[in-house]
Amino acid sequence: MESAGATLLYQQSVRLRKLRYIPYIGDGDSKAYTAICEAQPYGLAVFIPKEECIAHVTKRMGTGLRKLLADYKGKMLSGGKGLGGTRRLTHNRMDTIQNVYGRAIRDNKGNAKEMAKATHAILKHYSSTLEEPKHNDCPSGPTSWCSFQRDRANGTNCHKPIKNPLPDAVVEVLQPLFNRLGDETFLVGCENCYTQNRNECLHHVIWGMAAKEMFSSPREISLAISTRASAPPTQIFSLLLALRYNQKCLKLGKILI
Repeated sequence: MESAGATLLYQQSVRLRKLRYIPYIGDGDSKAYTAICEAQPYGLAVFIPKEECIAHVTKRMGTGLRKLLADYKGKMLSGGKGLGGTRRLTHNRMDTIQNVYGRAIRDNKGNAKEMAKATHAILKHYSSTLEEPKHNDCPSGPTSWCSFQRDRANGTNCHKPIKNPLPDAVVEVLQPLFNRLGDETFLVGCENCYTQNRNECLHHVIWGMAAKEMFSSPREISLAISTRASAPPTQIFSLLLALRYNQKCLKLGKILI
């Protein structure tokens, strides 16, 4: 259904909006993009490139880490310990890595090569020890997320060794994930740092006023879209309550609007 809807939007864009929707910004699911390319809405001569939503790409890092933790639950790595737990891969560490990965993309907008370098630096950074520092690939400069590099740029001495650095056995398990999400070819699709966040925020409010889980009349949907686009935020909540009340009345055979 999503693929059919996306294809229809592209096929009507020139006729209704005098626009070509280029590039296509996706969230990793290629079904809609594949359907659009097969439909060739702008003719054979017009290629529609695909850009990745960096918010969804960032989430992939966290999702990948949590999946690895689940897959290795109960399994022992070299050294006789598991993947998770104290001094291993914790939930706080996974959240931190996900956030730093997102920053590695945003801070290097327009340069997939530097994005890839900064991504691989994350794993090195969090496996760095006092005896074996691994900060050479971390972003340099006074605003770097790496305190070692900030000290270098600012001439200060504030860096403290990484608390509970990831052991080699854990790094070995995580490396394929970083190789995949830190691949330069993959990150080319993130160079423009596009995001779907604004669209999703709008959709969330519209669906709150005309819920997907129950039938909404064309008039209700139109009102929900128009209200979100024009009404002050203070009025949206009261209108939302009115629409939801109306949806309950529809179930009883009563129509208020």
